[in-house]
Amino acid sequence: MVDYDVVSGEKTVLATRCSFHVVALFLAGLCVLGCGGGKQATPGSNTAATNGGGENEVTNELLFSAVSQLDVESLGISTDPESAISLINQAFVLSTEEMGEITEAASNSWSGLLSEAERNFASGQEFSTRDGLHMWDALLSRDLAYVASGSGETELEQANALFRFVVRNLSLADRHPSDLPLTLQEIWMAGHATAADRAWAFGSLLRQLDIDSVVLTPADGDDAATQPFLVGVMLDGKVYLYDPRLGLAIPSADGSSTATLSEVLAQPELLSALSVSDGRPYPLTAEQLKTARVMLIGDSAYWALRMRALEKAFIGNDRVRLYDGLQDDADQPGLVSRVVQAGGDLWDRESVSVWDYPESQLAGHASMSLSQQDALRTVKDSWKAGWQEEGDDFSRQDGVTSASQFAARLRQLMGDYQGAIKLYVQIGKTNRDFQKLQKGEVVPQLFPQQDEGIGFDEGEQAEKIRKMENTKRFADFENRPKAEKEAMLKGLAQYHANKIRQYRSAANDAAYWVGLCQFELDKIPASKNTFELYLKSYPAGSWTTASRYGIALGQAAEGDYAAAAETLVATPKSDPAYDGHQVQSRLWKQRAEAAVDSEK
Repeated sequence: MVDYDVVSGEKTVLATRCSFHVVALFLAGLCVLGCGGGKQATPGSNTAATNGGGENEVTNELLFSAVSQLDVESLGISTDPESAISLINQAFVLSTEEMGEITEAASNSWSGLLSEAERNFASGQEFSTRDGLHMWDALLSRDLAYVASGSGETELEQANALFRFVVRNLSLADRHPSDLPLTLQEIWMAGHATAADRAWAFGSLLRQLDIDSVVLTPADGDDAATQPFLVGVMLDGKVYLYDPRLGLAIPSADGSSTATLSEVLAQPELLSALSVSDGRPYPLTAEQLKTARVMLIGDSAYWALRMRALEKAFIGNDRVRLYDGLQDDADQPGLVSRVVQAGGDLWDRESVSVWDYPESQLAGHASMSLSQQDALRTVKDSWKAGWQEEGDDFSRQDGVTSASQFAARLRQLMGDYQGAIKLYVQIGKTNRDFQKLQKGEVVPQLFPQQDEGIGFDEGEQAEKIRKMENTKRFADFENRPKAEKEAMLKGLAQYHANKIRQYRSAANDAAYWVGLCQFELDKIPASKNTFELYLKSYPAGSWTTASRYGIALGQAAEGDYAAAAETLVATPKSDPAYDGHQVQSRLWKQRAEAAVDSEK
């Protein structure tokens, strides 16, 4: 994976992490929850010893089964967290006495920060379905942070790399589909995100690297989801600033690094320089940041006391941050204290609050109406393209049961770009076959498979068998009268109506994501060609702006900043990415002009 700094033009090779199974990483840490105590974990009443094994063995088996169902590779497709959470609750609980002690210690830090509903959720003894979604989001963020931070030698380099990864992989949108409340996993899989989503995702990645971050917004403003805001990343006593809406780290005075809050307060022109025009000024001023609200990025699941115990099961290289308590613990300061200390003279405890955007999304997701659930299923429908469901007799060409759009996107995010491209290309090929079928053309591999045991193994022999079966299948079809064949093909198209819809939508995404994968593989000419092909094939597609941005990134990576600036300046004014692209275009134009001047 290759990362390009859009401002400096520096090129960095990043790490790749293969997709993982939660079961494997959990093995080493299981006994932390079930091997005789520990103050946080007490075996539950349903973990009685059985013949040939003791209480600890049963507890471990329950936990093993639970995390087997939280396999990241099947997130939101073949599993839901409810059964896994039930097993975790059987495996262990926090005792009432321990919960009382912890809650009392936390109450002062929670005061004024959490609503009653949030306090009740954070202090609950049992794990809930929402906790399962939290585990999914945290595990995914952990692995994405590993991939995106790459070879950064300093924490600032890692933070910059994470931010660029977020911007490349989450194309800016002004709202969610049907205004649905979404989890981080759903946002990453869809690839479209609001500025608030980007901030949330960025903060979650940073947390997995033990880097604290906050949202900074005017003290007299409303929620940061609708008001201008910046993300502040706290490193080495400084607060570095990032703008998720523009998709830019705030440039320092010389443009060589990320500006800090102290630098911006001392040099207000660093922000005003990011204005699109005189009539479209930058929406934040240094004066507003002097008294900004400082909002913690996270939700009640991260503050939940039960998560502290569960986190202990993930150890060593498999460690994941499931818990980030607001209150101070005996051995380390809590999030509130760390943020107050990092702010120094920039803010005090009274300025600190909890950003309500993540909580509103997750709480809303947990209480969706039936119509919202239906709308979410529609959003996720294309993710199933290529997914082999029970009872499905569709003879797919790829022969890989897990070759879904969802699996391809997950591979992409995890850094397996070649594997993702292979699946995306197959999605596009199958979609073209469906288009042929709709035009009345005969596509043998789209006929129902007569032998369920044929066609789902890998290898050349399986391919030969599949072709032989298709040949036999169509021998009778070809001898039928023309009108009867046409009727059969229309019926077949109706038979595949759901998959035709899935693949049509999935192919649109895949056509763009192939180009992004090629860019990450440093295949710049190929990526630009793919993005240009997308613009020709889908002139009104959902990735047109992102494709132009991809072309511009490729041009900048090749050192052609003048061309990159010209490409971005064409972004329509109605597009949510317009401001960011205009500012980025101007920065690239300045860089191109500086290069010309240096050659004189």
